[in-house]
Amino acid sequence: MSHITFEPDDITGQCNPKDTLLDVARRSGVSIASSCGGRGICKSCIVQFREGNAPVAIKEDVDFFSEKKIGQGWRRACCSSPKKDAVVHIPEATRVANARICIDGADAWTSPDPVVETYRIVADDGADLLAAVKSVYDRELKPISPEILQSMPKHTKGKFLLVARFGEVISILPSMSKIYGVAIDLGTTNIGVYLVNLRSGKTIAATGIENPQLPFGGDLIARITKAKRNSNALQEMSLLTQNKINDSIMGLCEKQAIDPASIVDIVIAGNTAMHHIFIGLSVDGLGLSPFTPSMAGPLDIIAKDTGLTIALGAYVHMLPNIAGFVGGDHTAMLLGLRADREDRTVIALDIGTNTEISLIHKGKITSVSCPSGPALEGGNIECGMRAATGAIEKVNISNGEIILKTIAEVPPIGICGSGVIDILAQFFKSGELSQKGRIMLD
Repeated sequence: MSHITFEPDDITGQCNPKDTLLDVARRSGVSIASSCGGRGICKSCIVQFREGNAPVAIKEDVDFFSEKKIGQGWRRACCSSPKKDAVVHIPEATRVANARICIDGADAWTSPDPVVETYRIVADDGADLLAAVKSVYDRELKPISPEILQSMPKHTKGKFLLVARFGEVISILPSMSKIYGVAIDLGTTNIGVYLVNLRSGKTIAATGIENPQLPFGGDLIARITKAKRNSNALQEMSLLTQNKINDSIMGLCEKQAIDPASIVDIVIAGNTAMHHIFIGLSVDGLGLSPFTPSMAGPLDIIAKDTGLTIALGAYVHMLPNIAGFVGGDHTAMLLGLRADREDRTVIALDIGTNTEISLIHKGKITSVSCPSGPALEGGNIECGMRAATGAIEKVNISNGEIILKTIAEVPPIGICGSGVIDILAQFFKSGELSQKGRIMLD
């Protein structure tokens, strides 16, 4: 067993004989980008061995790096298996830096029509509770969970707010409580979390976070492959995602001075792989043609079973998947467009790490998908990186001068997807891009 010290973190991890450097970094909590999830087919995990002891470079690294860089200890972390103690430097462009996440619509309003219903009840003591509930709830009522009865708020003078969902009591709150819901856009790279007042329809607050699955690969195929090869990876990704979302919800509640117990409904929209990983469903069918999901229909799960600490009996509603790589996120977009009522010919695009496109024509919807992450996040570009601090995001060529704009206005350390598009467009306009896509510079 050898020991690897990572700079500039100054963290040392143990390296087992079969470990790659990427394995050691992930286990030690060191952030290294890995768009392909460690399969050796991208160029995002570039590191430099310092003070010697660099492992012998594999053929793919010899083909990728110059002879000089090989001699200086440059390697890809996923293709290097250290056999001796070593010090490894992680360049800024290789680090999984906090990407810029845009969360629009924090002030969006929607006409609320929640599946949860509320009823104000008065019960002098616990023995009268069921009778009090039946006096206001005139439909068939399922037995109330002992856990919910035990969690009833105290010191309310017998006045409560009953929260029911399809005949099931999911919470009993103080009488004047407000009720809230959470909408979650579970993306491959980023996650959007929106806190909504279920009575007014107002979006109270929103936050954007990075998907904690990123160390397992930047795209869906990388994570699916990782889950198939490592029996623990699926559970680990699932727990990481659930915990991260729960932390975000708690953070929003704290900032808004809201009791998490007043969140009584959650809806999650994600692509098929994210849907499966979140609830721990097998993704094996998504890795092989015909890319069959384990389940395609809508799904309701008790929130506490997914690690979310909201109202005790609240549910998480997972929007239905359409196909292997056309998931609930695209379903949400089509619902938002009211595609079922559209009589025009429309193209609808949901561009992300995984991009879905639908053609709506004469009452019929035809959908396809394609991977966009490698292009948007620089996975196969030598200087490519995600849209994080220091990434070139905009390029302009004026009078022969190249003008660069970076995220956070700091010196450039790499190029993100929008920068790549700008570069191609600017060189095309200047006549310096060949028909084969080669930039022709003197």
